[in-house]
Amino acid sequence: MNAELIAAYDAEDFSNAVTVEDVQKIIDKVNKAATGQDAVKAVNEAKNQVELLTALQDGGFERVNADLIAEYATYEATPATPAAPDYKTAADIDAVQAIIDAVNLKAAQDAVTAADTIATTALKADSIAKAQELVSALPEKEDAEKTTKKGLQDRIDVANAYAKVKGATTQASLLSALKAPVLKLQNIDDALAKYYKQVFDATEKALITSVAYNMQTDIVDAGKTAAIADYVTKIDAVT
Repeated sequence: MNAELIAAYDAEDFSNAVTVEDVQKIIDKVNKAATGQDAVKAVNEAKNQVELLTALQDGGFERVNADLIAEYATYEATPATPAAPDYKTAADIDAVQAIIDAVNLKAAQDAVTAADTIATTALKADSIAKAQELVSALPEKEDAEKTTKKGLQDRIDVANAYAKVKGATTQASLLSALKAPVLKLQNIDDALAKYYKQVFDATEKALITSVAYNMQTDIVDAGKTAAIADYVTKIDAVT
Protein backbone atom coordinates (compact mmCIF):
# COMPACT_ATOMS: atom_id res chain seq x y z
CA MET A 1 0.00 0.00 0.00
CA ASN A 2 1.16 3.51 -0.87
CA ALA A 3 0.16 6.20 1.65
CA GLU A 4 0.17 8.81 -1.11
CA LEU A 5 -2.64 6.93 -2.85
CA ILE A 6 -4.99 6.76 0.13
CA ALA A 7 -7.57 8.94 -1.63
CA ALA A 8 -7.55 6.62 -4.63
CA TYR A 9 -7.94 3.57 -2.39
CA ASP A 10 -10.80 5.25 -0.59
CA ALA A 11 -12.59 5.84 -3.88
CA GLU A 12 -12.66 2.11 -4.61
CA ASP A 13 -15.51 -0.18 -3.58
CA PHE A 14 -14.27 -2.68 -1.00
CA SER A 15 -17.77 -3.85 -0.01
CA ASN A 16 -17.45 -7.13 -1.92
CA ALA A 17 -13.92 -7.86 -0.73
CA VAL A 18 -14.19 -10.78 1.70
CA THR A 19 -10.60 -12.01 1.81
CA VAL A 20 -7.17 -10.45 2.06
CA GLU A 21 -6.57 -11.46 -1.54
CA ASP A 22 -9.66 -9.53 -2.66
CA VAL A 23 -8.42 -6.41 -0.90
CA GLN A 24 -4.95 -6.83 -2.35
CA LYS A 25 -6.33 -7.06 -5.89
CA ILE A 26 -8.05 -3.69 -5.47
CA ILE A 27 -4.89 -2.15 -4.03
CA ASP A 28 -2.82 -3.57 -6.90
CA LYS A 29 -5.27 -2.12 -9.43
CA VAL A 30 -4.97 1.34 -7.90
CA ASN A 31 -1.17 1.05 -7.72
CA LYS A 32 -0.98 0.01 -11.36
CA ALA A 33 -3.17 2.90 -12.45
CA ALA A 34 -0.99 5.34 -10.51
CA THR A 35 2.16 3.89 -12.03
CA GLY A 36 0.59 4.21 -15.45
CA GLN A 37 -0.25 7.85 -14.84
CA ASP A 38 3.36 8.52 -13.88
CA ALA A 39 4.58 6.75 -17.01
CA VAL A 40 2.24 8.77 -19.23
CA LYS A 41 3.29 11.99 -17.50
CA ALA A 42 6.95 11.22 -18.23
CA VAL A 43 6.09 10.60 -21.88
CA ASN A 44 4.04 13.81 -22.13
CA GLU A 45 6.85 15.88 -20.63
CA ALA A 46 9.73 14.48 -22.69
CA LYS A 47 11.63 17.37 -24.25
CA ASN A 48 13.53 15.45 -26.92
CA GLN A 49 13.84 12.03 -28.51
CA VAL A 50 16.31 10.76 -25.91
CA GLU A 51 13.95 11.64 -23.05
CA LEU A 52 11.00 10.20 -24.96
CA LEU A 53 12.76 6.89 -25.57
CA THR A 54 13.73 6.67 -21.90
CA ALA A 55 10.16 7.41 -20.83
CA LEU A 56 8.75 4.77 -23.14
CA GLN A 57 11.24 2.12 -22.11
CA ASP A 58 11.09 2.87 -18.39
CA GLY A 59 7.31 3.20 -18.48
CA GLY A 60 6.86 -0.45 -19.34
CA PHE A 61 5.21 0.15 -22.72
CA GLU A 62 5.20 -2.81 -25.09
CA ARG A 63 6.95 -3.16 -28.44
CA VAL A 64 9.08 -0.01 -28.13
CA ASN A 65 11.54 0.04 -31.04
CA ALA A 66 14.47 2.39 -30.42
CA ASP A 67 15.09 2.65 -34.18
CA LEU A 68 11.68 4.27 -34.58
CA ILE A 69 12.01 6.94 -31.89
CA ALA A 70 11.98 9.75 -34.45
CA GLU A 71 8.67 8.44 -35.79
CA TYR A 72 7.20 8.16 -32.29
CA ALA A 73 8.27 11.74 -31.63
CA THR A 74 6.69 13.14 -34.79
CA TYR A 75 3.57 10.99 -34.82
CA GLU A 76 0.28 12.81 -35.36
CA ALA A 77 -3.23 11.44 -35.20
CA THR A 78 -5.16 10.47 -38.31
CA PRO A 79 -8.92 9.90 -38.65
CA ALA A 80 -8.19 6.20 -38.15
CA THR A 81 -6.31 6.77 -34.89
CA PRO A 82 -8.27 9.42 -32.93
CA ALA A 83 -7.28 7.87 -29.60
CA ALA A 84 -3.60 8.58 -30.25
CA PRO A 85 -3.17 12.33 -30.90
CA ASP A 86 0.59 12.62 -30.22
CA TYR A 87 2.90 11.76 -27.35
CA LYS A 88 2.62 15.18 -25.68
CA THR A 89 -1.17 15.04 -25.42
CA ALA A 90 -1.74 11.28 -25.00
CA ALA A 91 -4.04 11.03 -21.99
CA ASP A 92 -3.41 7.51 -20.79
CA ILE A 93 -1.41 4.32 -21.21
CA ASP A 94 -3.65 3.06 -24.01
CA ALA A 95 -3.16 6.26 -26.01
CA VAL A 96 0.62 6.05 -25.73
CA GLN A 97 0.59 2.37 -26.65
CA ALA A 98 -1.64 3.16 -29.62
CA ILE A 99 1.00 5.59 -30.91
CA ILE A 100 3.72 2.97 -30.58
CA ASP A 101 1.66 0.34 -32.36
CA ALA A 102 0.55 2.69 -35.14
CA VAL A 103 4.15 3.73 -35.86
CA ASN A 104 5.35 0.11 -35.71
CA LEU A 105 2.65 -0.99 -38.15
CA LYS A 106 3.48 1.79 -40.63
CA ALA A 107 7.18 0.87 -40.44
CA ALA A 108 6.36 -2.80 -41.02
CA GLN A 109 4.11 -2.01 -43.98
CA ASP A 110 6.78 0.21 -45.55
CA ALA A 111 9.44 -2.45 -44.99
CA VAL A 112 7.33 -5.15 -46.62
CA THR A 113 6.72 -2.89 -49.62
CA ALA A 114 10.46 -2.32 -49.87
CA ALA A 115 11.00 -6.08 -49.72
CA ASP A 116 8.48 -7.12 -52.34
CA THR A 117 7.68 -4.16 -54.59
CA ILE A 118 10.30 -1.40 -54.82
CA ALA A 119 12.70 -2.49 -57.56
CA THR A 120 15.84 -1.09 -55.94
CA THR A 121 15.31 -3.02 -52.70
CA ALA A 122 12.87 -5.83 -53.47
CA LEU A 123 13.92 -9.46 -53.02
CA LYS A 124 17.20 -8.47 -51.35
CA ALA A 125 18.14 -10.44 -48.24
CA ASP A 126 18.58 -7.39 -46.01
CA SER A 127 15.24 -5.90 -47.07
CA ILE A 128 13.41 -9.15 -46.40
CA ALA A 129 15.16 -9.58 -43.05
CA LYS A 130 14.21 -6.07 -41.96
CA ALA A 131 10.60 -6.61 -42.97
CA GLN A 132 10.49 -9.91 -41.13
CA GLU A 133 11.86 -8.36 -37.94
CA LEU A 134 9.28 -5.57 -37.95
CA VAL A 135 6.34 -7.80 -38.83
CA SER A 136 7.29 -10.40 -36.21
CA ALA A 137 7.11 -7.69 -33.53
CA LEU A 138 3.53 -6.67 -34.38
CA PRO A 139 0.80 -7.57 -31.87
CA GLU A 140 -1.78 -10.24 -32.62
CA LYS A 141 -4.12 -10.18 -29.65
CA GLU A 142 -7.17 -9.03 -31.62
CA ASP A 143 -8.61 -10.65 -34.74
CA ALA A 144 -7.95 -7.52 -36.79
CA GLU A 145 -4.32 -7.52 -35.66
CA LYS A 146 -3.96 -11.20 -36.57
CA THR A 147 -5.43 -10.57 -40.02
CA THR A 148 -3.14 -7.60 -40.68
CA LYS A 149 -0.06 -9.42 -39.46
CA LYS A 150 -0.84 -12.54 -41.50
CA GLY A 151 -1.32 -10.46 -44.65
CA LEU A 152 2.10 -8.87 -44.23
CA GLN A 153 3.70 -12.22 -43.38
CA ASP A 154 2.20 -13.78 -46.51
CA ARG A 155 3.81 -11.04 -48.60
CA ILE A 156 7.18 -11.70 -46.97
CA ASP A 157 6.84 -15.42 -47.69
CA VAL A 158 6.17 -14.66 -51.35
CA ALA A 159 9.15 -12.28 -51.52
CA ASN A 160 11.34 -14.99 -50.01
CA ALA A 161 10.13 -17.47 -52.61
CA TYR A 162 10.86 -15.03 -55.43
CA ALA A 163 14.32 -14.39 -54.00
CA LYS A 164 15.05 -18.13 -54.03
CA VAL A 165 14.03 -18.37 -57.67
CA LYS A 166 16.19 -15.38 -58.58
CA GLY A 167 19.13 -16.87 -56.66
CA ALA A 168 18.89 -20.33 -58.23
CA THR A 169 22.15 -21.52 -59.80
CA THR A 170 21.31 -25.04 -60.99
CA GLN A 171 18.44 -26.79 -62.72
CA ALA A 172 17.59 -28.58 -59.50
CA SER A 173 17.60 -25.45 -57.34
CA LEU A 174 15.51 -23.54 -59.87
CA LEU A 175 13.00 -26.38 -60.15
CA SER A 176 12.74 -26.62 -56.36
CA ALA A 177 12.28 -22.86 -56.02
CA LEU A 178 9.56 -22.77 -58.67
CA LYS A 179 7.64 -25.44 -56.75
CA ALA A 180 7.29 -23.28 -53.63
CA PRO A 181 3.58 -23.52 -52.63
CA VAL A 182 3.27 -19.78 -52.04
CA LEU A 183 4.05 -19.11 -55.70
CA LYS A 184 1.06 -21.20 -56.82
CA LEU A 185 2.65 -21.98 -60.20
CA GLN A 186 0.88 -24.52 -62.41
CA ASN A 187 1.98 -27.31 -64.74
CA ILE A 188 5.59 -27.54 -63.60
CA ASP A 189 7.20 -30.57 -65.21
CA ASP A 190 10.42 -31.98 -63.78
CA ALA A 191 11.37 -33.19 -67.25
CA LEU A 192 11.46 -29.58 -68.46
CA ALA A 193 13.93 -28.34 -65.80
CA LYS A 194 16.59 -27.92 -68.49
CA TYR A 195 14.37 -25.56 -70.46
CA TYR A 196 13.23 -23.56 -67.45
CA LYS A 197 16.90 -22.97 -66.70
CA GLN A 198 17.63 -22.00 -70.29
CA VAL A 199 15.03 -19.23 -70.43
CA PHE A 200 15.90 -18.19 -66.88
CA ASP A 201 19.60 -17.76 -67.69
CA ALA A 202 19.04 -16.23 -71.11
CA THR A 203 16.83 -13.29 -70.16
CA GLU A 204 14.53 -13.81 -67.23
CA LYS A 205 16.82 -13.77 -64.19
CA ALA A 206 17.68 -10.11 -64.75
CA LEU A 207 13.99 -9.25 -65.08
CA ILE A 208 12.99 -10.62 -61.68
CA THR A 209 13.10 -7.37 -59.72
CA SER A 210 9.89 -7.63 -57.68
CA VAL A 211 6.92 -9.87 -57.03
CA ALA A 212 5.17 -8.26 -60.01
CA TYR A 213 7.24 -10.50 -62.28
CA ASN A 214 5.12 -13.22 -63.92
CA MET A 215 6.92 -16.53 -63.33
CA GLN A 216 4.08 -18.60 -64.74
CA THR A 217 4.26 -16.98 -68.15
CA ASP A 218 7.91 -16.02 -68.40
CA ILE A 219 9.59 -19.12 -66.96
CA VAL A 220 7.20 -22.06 -66.69
CA ASP A 221 5.19 -21.50 -69.87
CA ALA A 222 8.20 -20.13 -71.74
CA GLY A 223 10.21 -23.20 -70.74
CA LYS A 224 7.52 -25.47 -72.14
CA THR A 225 7.48 -23.47 -75.37
CA ALA A 226 11.26 -23.76 -75.61
CA ALA A 227 11.05 -27.50 -75.07
CA ILE A 228 8.44 -27.92 -77.82
CA ALA A 229 10.57 -25.86 -80.21
CA ASP A 230 13.61 -27.98 -79.38
CA TYR A 231 11.71 -31.24 -79.95
CA VAL A 232 10.35 -29.97 -83.28
CA THR A 233 13.85 -29.04 -84.37
CA LYS A 234 15.14 -32.50 -83.47
CA ILE A 235 12.25 -34.21 -85.26
CA ASP A 236 12.83 -32.07 -88.37
CA ALA A 237 16.50 -33.03 -88.31
CA VAL A 238 15.57 -36.70 -88.29
CA THR A 239 12.94 -36.46 -90.99
